Amino acid sequence: MSWDVLLLNLPDDITSAQDIPDDYTPRPLGRLHEVLATVTRAEPATDLADPTWGDLTGPTWSIELSIGSEDPVDSIMLHVWTGTSWIRSRLLLPIQPTRPRHARPERAGTLGARGG
Repeated sequence: MSWDVLLLNLPDDITSAQDIPDDYTPRPLGRLHEVLATVTRAEPATDLADPTWGDLTGPTWSIELSIGSEDPVDSIMLHVWTGTSWIRSRLLLPIQPTRPRHARPERAGTLGARGG
């Protein structure tokens, strides 16, 4: 299974992709060199030989990081290949501590993620 996960700065009150205004412009994640340093600190095994396109590979999964060359960096797209349980347990964190009874479980905590 593959997932595309968009990392960007959002206001604290955004709890769903539908809450993001059409004209919203996110605050940058940081300067390119700062973002690359943060990625390396968070996961030293990340291959950043091409700093615009990182790669991280594990025994049953892989993540490509589409960072781009813009400075500052506005967002990072993660292209994740793995099983559903791995991504839910390690990458997608709950947006809200509880979800309403009417919420669909597959949408809870998956802001900006899309599986395919």
